[in-house]
Amino acid sequence: MDTSSLVSVFYSMIHELSGAFTQPTLETFRQLVVGWILVPHVGSVTGMIRTLGASATKHWTVYEKFLYRGAWSVEKLSLLVLVRLIAPLLGETIELAIDETTCGPRGKHVALAGWYKDASSHAKGPVFHWAHQWVVGAVILRPRHRPSWRLAFPVVFEMYRKKADADAEHSHRTLPQIAREL
Repeated sequence: MDTSSLVSVFYSMIHELSGAFTQPTLETFRQLVVGWILVPHVGSVTGMIRTLGASATKHWTVYEKFLYRGAWSVEKLSLLVLVRLIAPLLGETIELAIDETTCGPRGKHVALAGWYKDASSHAKGPVFHWAHQWVVGAVILRPRHRPSWRLAFPVVFEMYRKKADADAEHSHRTLPQIAREL
């Protein structure tokens, strides 16, 4: 596949997800995704903006605020990824996977962070670290040309809240309860 075809497919995929965004947030999303793909290291928002260079047409605060104040819905984006991009690739049998994972935020005063056990650590004993804990649901794809491969595409996720972090809008639920609901 030549470069122009690859870029065309990429932009058509972004177009399929446009229903989750307003017009201004769609452009911000598109630029962040391009920066994320091209960044040569772990993709922080600042790194994505630097990678975009002159293609980053907005002030850096717009990109930062997009993630926590933007006029878009994670749930709607996840549904569009599942229905528009993943569903056409699925066969008759659909495999699902649900797992919990931790994601370490930076800084001491991050909302909803806590000490959680990292089940994926390869250390000899349990490893605990300051993080957010997420329950993630994924659809498993098996490529036709590589049936032994499994590709997991996360499509639903929810952050676990400790009892102390529960409020009227977000009640406390255990990890198994969240997994059943996802």
